[in-house]
Formats: sequence, C-alpha cells, structure tokens
Amino acid sequence: MGLMKRWTFFTLLLWIATIILVVASIGVGRSRSAPDAFSTPHIGLCNNIPCVQDVVPGLTTWDDATARFASITGSILTSGRLALGTSGLIQTTFTSDARGDKVDTINVSFAVPSLTLGTLFTQFGMPCKLRTYASGGVQVIYPRLTANLDMVADVSHSVARLSSDVAINEMNFPAETNTCSLEVADPANLYHDQLWRGFVALDDYQN
Repeated sequence: MGLMKRWTFFTLLLWIATIILVVASIGVGRSRSAPDAFSTPHIGLCNNIPCVQDVVPGLTTWDDATARFASITGSILTSGRLALGTSGLIQTTFTSDARGDKVDTINVSFAVPSLTLGTLFTQFGMPCKLRTYASGGVQVIYPRLTANLDMVADVSHSVARLSSDVAINEMNFPAETNTCSLEVADPANLYHDQLWRGFVALDDYQN
C-alpha cells in the first residue's frame, strides 16, 4: 500500500513538472519570437531607418557591401547584384544603383514564411497603406519598406481576412522612399491602394 502511494505521488509530481516545463517553453518561445524573427535575417533599424545587416539602401556604398559579403559561403556576386543564402530558407539580395555607387534595394525572401504581420508591426509600427493586386498579391507599405503577405497560405475561410498571424514571404527595402499617398490604379487595373484600416476582411480594402 505504501509503495502504491509513493508511486502515485511520484507520478503526480512528474505530471506537474511536465506542465510547468511546457508552459515555460511556450512563454519563452513567445518572448523570443519577435527578436528572433528579425535577428535571423538581421533586419533592424539603423538611425531609425530600416536596414538589413547594417546596410541602408541609398547610404551604404556598393563597394562596402560587396567587401563585407561577397566572400561569404553561398553568396553569388554578379554585375550589380549580390545574393546571400541562396541555398537556405532566407535569401537576401542586394542590388546596386545604376552607377554602381550605392546599394539601391535590398530584398529578403522567406522560402518558409515565419515572420508574421504582428511581429512586423511590433518592430516598425503600422504601415501607411495596403496594396492589393488583381493577381491576388497583397502588400503592406511603409515609407522605407514593403512587405508581401502570404495570404494564400493563410486563408482558411471563404473570406480572406487580415490578422496579426498572417505570414510574410518577402520584404523589400528601397533607397527611394515609397509614397504613402493613394496612387490611382493604372489603366490595366493591376493594383488598388487603400490607407491602412486595421485587421479587417480583405474585401474592405478593395472597395
């Protein structure tokens, strides 16, 4: 009888310890999700300007960027283009301006989207507008960055809806500032701009 009590007590302690460990791991994962999502591709702010690996489009020289990254394993340098992580899950591509003086754009693409819209907002605040394309693409636009949303993978209902859990499959950092004014769609009706309205149905941005 005493053995049975000891076994029951030990099982109860093990069960409680398991619950504590699971809860703690979830908490740690959530607390690290935002910084980890940006630290892996090294996305951040340089003097309050979005940058990647401390490279700021329009400010960092092309010579500096190529000197720092061209020798990294897996990098590919061609005329005016430097790609990093070409065999990995995150690929970063630097493109030079027409004269080859400065980095003109930086593109970060995620083979397996893990960075979420909520994490993006935590890091950079709210976007100034949202753009929907006739092809189905959706972008959130900031003055110094654009993020492409992985809406296809996120849609689980008949109506597509923006949420903090929507994943991002690509980010673009231009040297030339994006305009936050609403641009009139071109004659081919390729895209439609709306000011950011929050987490609502995507159809609300298309009217």
